[in-house]
Amino acid sequence: MMRLKSWCWLATSVLLLCTQVAGQSFTFVPNDTILAAPLGTEIVFDVTITNTSAQTLTLALVRTLNDLPQGWESSMCLSVCYPPTTDSILTTPEFGSSPLNPGESRPFSLHVYTA
Repeated sequence: MMRLKSWCWLATSVLLLCTQVAGQSFTFVPNDTILAAPLGTEIVFDVTITNTSAQTLTLALVRTLNDLPQGWESSMCLSVCYPPTTDSILTTPEFGSSPLNPGESRPFSLHVYTA
């Protein structure tokens, strides 16, 4: 089994950037930081994003690094899953989503397709 450690999660990281002015905050909490699966399968990192501010937030989820072994791919999923070539998604209607209301939590996942 291929063991993906938390550093691998960072290697395929998704950097969240708040697209509004400072003073707003959110949490990005992975459900697991270590997952194991046989080669040739899909590994899913599930994350919960929560708006901890008192304002509605529009977030940009940006994959800044996608350093995977040859033949592997990864996809980001918010309300829908996007192709491996999509590196940025927003919590906006254009991306099939919406801004996060105060206190709202939303699932996000990073799917890694191993070869």
